[in-house]
Amino acid sequence: MAITLLANAKFSVPGHSGALATGFKIYTYEPGGLVAKATYTNSTGGTPNDNPVVLDQRGEADIWWDGLYKIVVHDNNDVPVWTVDNYGAPGFTGISDSSTTTQLTLTDASATFAGNVIIQETFTPFQGADVASASVLTLGVGNTFDVTGTTTITSIASKGVGTYVTLQFDGALTLTHHATDLILGGHDILTAAGDIAVFKEYATGDWQLVGYRNGNAGVTASQVKEKSVTASPTTSYEADLGKYSLFELTLGGDTSITFANTPASGDTLVITFVLIQDATGSRTPSFPAAVDWDAGVTPSWGSTDGNEDIVQLFSYNGGTTWRGNLIGQNYA
Repeated sequence: MAITLLANAKFSVPGHSGALATGFKIYTYEPGGLVAKATYTNSTGGTPNDNPVVLDQRGEADIWWDGLYKIVVHDNNDVPVWTVDNYGAPGFTGISDSSTTTQLTLTDASATFAGNVIIQETFTPFQGADVASASVLTLGVGNTFDVTGTTTITSIASKGVGTYVTLQFDGALTLTHHATDLILGGHDILTAAGDIAVFKEYATGDWQLVGYRNGNAGVTASQVKEKSVTASPTTSYEADLGKYSLFELTLGGDTSITFANTPASGDTLVITFVLIQDATGSRTPSFPAAVDWDAGVTPSWGSTDGNEDIVQLFSYNGGTTWRGNLIGQNYA
């Protein structure tokens, strides 16, 4: 039950020709019909009014409302005057008894508001109960959830188009990319404990990842899994390891390759570079000093235009050192 007092301290209606509506009768029903619905004498909702409520000499009455109503007003001769349906707080249902002048709590799952909402203080999303991971993740009441377990998630059950939810993962599980059901930017994500993801339901049962943050504020190999990018650098190129693990670079000049967003200490990462010679050829790439090449020897790079060299780098200590291998050369 959500008891509210609307507009003024007293409910009143205009009488005939501007006179007081003394003795007018207020009949209250469920919206859309003639099933009687009670109003109340005060905010506790403990004592219902008579139905109809008879207005006093000032044309007023103490009426406290519980959601939406159909109201039929009769005059003091019991002649119908006017009817209004879906009367209530403007668009609100489900305002809890804990609402105060400084805090509004909506408890009804169908609570809506038709106008704009302006929040001057803190907005606190409701923390729902923990959710066990499942192929189809079903969320309960709330907007933010802890996800337990390690079961792969392939989709999220509908909560209503336009809904945003925040998920914090308690451990490692796989979020599987899908072109409509679960859009993750084209690649799967392997979570780690403390990782946080924000999703939006853009169509019924279809969700899109709109934000992701690692619990350790670093970058793990899992989060760049199978993600590639192409570029055509001429002198330098910064490889963003927080977004990609495969870099296809057409070298337009001798190119210095550096790294951004390297993994956090303790995390591992494997990245691959496909280095393509442009039409001129004989372009030389260079890598950071932290790359330790196989047998301590920097590779001799291909020179023929259009040919590809393939390099794979591996780090197990957060990018402090890398193990580098030229795994293929001069692919035409």
